[in-house]
This record gives sequence, C-alpha cells and structure tokens, in this order.
Amino acid sequence: MGNPLRARPSQAVPRAASPGLASPPASYAPLFEYTGPTALQLIGPVTRHAYFFERPGARLAIDPRDTLRIASVPHLRPVAPR
Repeated sequence: MGNPLRARPSQAVPRAASPGLASPPASYAPLFEYTGPTALQLIGPVTRHAYFFERPGARLAIDPRDTLRIASVPHLRPVAPR
C-alpha cells in the first residue's frame, strides 16, 4: 500500500501566501523623520524594503514590521503625520 504519511502529487495541499509578505495600508504605517547631516539609506530588517531619506528633515512611512529596529537607528525619530 505504501506509506500513508507520504503525500501524493494529486493530494498535495497548496501553500498559502505568507501573511507577513503583504504590505499594510499606508494609513497604518508609522512616519519617521531623518535628522542627520546628509542622506540615509537603509534596508528594513523584516520586509527587506529599501528606505531612502534624501536629506535632513525627510519623512517616510515605515512598514510597521520594520518599526522596532528602525526606531533604534541614530538620527531617525517617529513623528506624527502633518
């Protein structure tokens, strides 16, 4: 009969998309302001999204999944939306 634990191709269960891969709506994304002297580029540790602050005072919405680590980066501070 074979191994009952071994899935046959016709019985394979499709993998669901990872819930952590979808980006949340921008309205839920925390806003950060760069206060450093030049520009800053960094990669979100969870999403692997590239964030580029072009100049001092630049503000970007950060994916909430990256917020904890990005909040610890020097010269970045969370701000309320304008």
